[in-house]
Order: sequence, then C-alpha cells, then structure tokens
Amino acid sequence: MSQFKGVATGRNREKYSIKEYLTYGGLTLLVVGMLVLYAFEFEYFRRYIDISSFILVALAGGLIFGIGLAYFLKGKAKNATETVQIYVFCIISSLIFAPLIFSLTNRIFTVSSYEKEVQIVKIDKRMTSRFGPEKGKKLEPNLLEVSYLSEGENFKFATKSLTLQDAKRGDIVGLEFKKGLLGFEYILPE
Repeated sequence: MSQFKGVATGRNREKYSIKEYLTYGGLTLLVVGMLVLYAFEFEYFRRYIDISSFILVALAGGLIFGIGLAYFLKGKAKNATETVQIYVFCIISSLIFAPLIFSLTNRIFTVSSYEKEVQIVKIDKRMTSRFGPEKGKKLEPNLLEVSYLSEGENFKFATKSLTLQDAKRGDIVGLEFKKGLLGFEYILPE
C-alpha cells in the first residue's frame, strides 16, 4: 500500500472557505486585468516627452506606496519571516504596476491640450506586423518613427498614422500635445 494514501482523491488537500476563494480569485482577475491594461498602455509610454523622468517618478511613488501598504498589512504577520514576505510582496508588486497607474492617471485626467510646431529631423518608415507579412503582398510601411527638434532638444515618437510620411528633414509641422494631471506631457496619437 502507498504511503500517500488519499492524495489522488483530494482528501488531504487544504479546505478553503467561499470568502477565500472569492478573495484569491478576485486578486487573480485583478492581476490579469492589470497585465492586459499594460499591453494597451505601452503605446502611450513611447509618446511621453520625458519618459525617463516619468518612470523615475512612477517608481518612487510605487516604492512609497508599497512601503506604506506593507506597514499597514504587517499586523497580520505571525512572525518576522511573514513580515518580510509582506514587505517584499507589497514593494515589488507596487513597483511593477506603478508606471501603469501613473500613466493611466496622467492620461485620463488631462489638464491642457495644445499644438506646438516642431522641426522634423528624420522620419523612418517601418513595416510592423504580429504575424509577419502576408504571402504574395507587397510590403508597405504602416509605422513611422519620427525624430524632431523642440526647444533645442531631440525627441522621438512612433505613430501608425502616415500623415507625416512626406515630411522632409527641416520641415516645420504642428503636433498636438497633452499635459496630464501629474504634469507629464505626451503626444496625442493621430
């Protein structure tokens, strides 16, 4: 007879209450939903004027929130090991999702919108496709990578709109910018 009697029938498994199932199921759906939102938000990350400052501020905010949340939840820990686990989980998960939350907050709550004239430095035409080019069809660009000068600084963004494809180096074009609630500016997609 096996020493693992009853394992296959599930008699030895831990029993959970309906509240625990709903809590863990809800958390799982929340994490999956956040990952889906991240996939859609990546297009806007490329459009921020100063993405490095944006990411630094988002990570600093996530770190502060994670530490605060862990401090609030540490009362549920039974020992020092569980306290460390709570801190690590809260801080890492806050750092992972902070750029998404900051970007959504900045983008959804817009403070102002304006058009600014910029000078084109370079436009690269690209062909992008998830599944590769269709067999027998001619490859045509469906994405533009635009480099431009604004106030003496060089910036880049990518767009699926081909309205700027005929612009040449040195041309002055108007781009629409938005400034979000958190003060970060981004270029509107066409």
